[in-house]
Amino acid sequence: MIEYLGHLMTTEARVCPDCGDPCYKDIEILNNETGEMMPVRMKAICGCEAARRAEEEKVFLAKERERRIKYLRDRYLPEVRLRGFTFQADDSPNTQASTMCRQYVDRWQTAKEKGYGLLLHGSVGTGKTFYAACIVNALIDQGIAAELTTVTRLINTIAIEDRDVELAKLNRLPLIVLDDLGAERQTDYGREMAFTIIDERVKAKKPLIVTTNLSPAEMVKTENMGLVRTYERVLEACPIRVALTGRSRRMRDDKANVDKAMNDLFG
Repeated sequence: MIEYLGHLMTTEARVCPDCGDPCYKDIEILNNETGEMMPVRMKAICGCEAARRAEEEKVFLAKERERRIKYLRDRYLPEVRLRGFTFQADDSPNTQASTMCRQYVDRWQTAKEKGYGLLLHGSVGTGKTFYAACIVNALIDQGIAAELTTVTRLINTIAIEDRDVELAKLNRLPLIVLDDLGAERQTDYGREMAFTIIDERVKAKKPLIVTTNLSPAEMVKTENMGLVRTYERVLEACPIRVALTGRSRRMRDDKANVDKAMNDLFG
């Protein structure tokens, strides 16, 4: 705000009653009509007003961040149960698998720049999907778009949308997780789409996480020629390999669920 003062300009400072800072400052500017300098008084931002504005901006940015995180989780992690798979909920935080997955998140910028993918392999129920979801949730909490999906789900989406458009959308995502690779129905079309999706990530040098029951050795030795090139691409995309072993998490979770239900209803 600029206030023309003319001959009424005084040297008295108008100050904020709360912080004591000047609320106005007097300057001179050139009057284009007269060619002379003209006194004006400009509104100044005092200390408490600056603090108030800074706090409002902080609250606004926090709300915007919350909205973005909610959008990303709703969009890319639609299966609600997976949203509870976090490192905070990890009951085996001292294992090598847990440590490596945490470090993958900590060193995400390097993984992103280098295109380093992660292969989580092991038998059924050992925590592959759990740790993959932990990584996705941790990145989403940072406002980074990461999707956990399956080849079957992607094929179904691509079947009703434009293939090239959908593949381009996938490659714009910083991270994609293909869960339970190899468990989907093995049709020629399914194998071709799995290869295409993985191949596009490799060519774009974008990180990819794959969970599977197959070990790298089993992938290399596969006798299914239709899968050979897909598994070769997986190993190329995922130079970091994490083997998950031990007792099935699903069996542990099932026992805990049974015990809780029995106690709630009959205890």
